[in-house]
Amino acid sequence: MNSGFLTKKNKKFFILLFALIIGFFAAAGWVSSPELPDTKDGLQFYAFNVGQGDSSLFILPDRKTILIDAGPEDSGKKLVRELKKLGVKKIDLLVATHPHSDHIGGMEKVMSNFQIGKIWDSGFIHGSPLQKNFYIAIREKKVPFGRPKKG
Repeated sequence: MNSGFLTKKNKKFFILLFALIIGFFAAAGWVSSPELPDTKDGLQFYAFNVGQGDSSLFILPDRKTILIDAGPEDSGKKLVRELKKLGVKKIDLLVATHPHSDHIGGMEKVMSNFQIGKIWDSGFIHGSPLQKNFYIAIREKKVPFGRPKKG
């Protein structure tokens, strides 16, 4: 009898476990790939890697776009490149969930590279220079601005 750790039974188990782990990572890579199949009849969602922060894009079935947050300032160029790679030409609704730099830092780059239909924010006033510049850019570009309301 083999008293070693790698018995035939254990070898089969580890091979199966390894295959499952590889399969999981392969599936995760496919799901998070920015080159998802074109689904003109459905909703498309993209989550962008902007480092510390968030940025998500929804492309609606009617091809309208909603960009939620734009990550930190140093990710603005990368985000613009990714949006252009997806064929985005206009952001119909740009949403700032809150005024921390890791959410609105890239907004200036987005606003200067795309036509913006409307901007919403949370109404939370942080008072930072970044937030003040964001509001100034909205006013200068004459982009309709508002805050969503309950209901």
